[in-house]
Amino acid sequence: VAVSRLSSSVFTSEYNSHRISEFNQSDGAFVRVLDTPGLVHPRAICLSPNEITLAVACASNHCIKLISVDGSVASRTMGNERGSGDGQFNTPLDVRFTPDGQQLVVADCSNNRVQCLALDGSFMRKMPLGDVAVAMAVDAAGNIIATTKKHVKVFSPEGTLLHDRLGGLEMGGAALGGLAIDPSSGRIAVGD
Repeated sequence: VAVSRLSSSVFTSEYNSHRISEFNQSDGAFVRVLDTPGLVHPRAICLSPNEITLAVACASNHCIKLISVDGSVASRTMGNERGSGDGQFNTPLDVRFTPDGQQLVVADCSNNRVQCLALDGSFMRKMPLGDVAVAMAVDAAGNIIATTKKHVKVFSPEGTLLHDRLGGLEMGGAALGGLAIDPSSGRIAVGD
């Protein structure tokens, strides 16, 4: 779910319906389905800091889609073919904008890494995780927080590993999951 402060909208990705929908934040009323040709199984979505663009992680077709919220610009696709090279994806599960809105950070699940790309799709850097990338977030300082099945790893904006915490939460096949950051305190919440 992505929330727009400017337009008071909530955007949701609908995995099985292959679409992104907009709802009114104040009363939950349906507004519209965004025009997203070729969208297949959208996973995580993230609204750009200027609230103009939605980034959508599409795991099934191994790509990131950039969608103009107002429809004024045609959607763009980064990836769209499974691969392990720089700028290629294998089941991307999560995507976030950097605080300045100039880069995308992608949890590249089956490649066991996080990748950073410029908005034109050019490769910037990658951070190996040693296990599947499950979820990620970017804090106000641009630090990248990523979860694997058992670890929470924190990287600097430049990609230097700052912290590697063993979650110790994997039990009975469950694994660490979603991730969120409280902007006022900087505390991290990790789903188990």
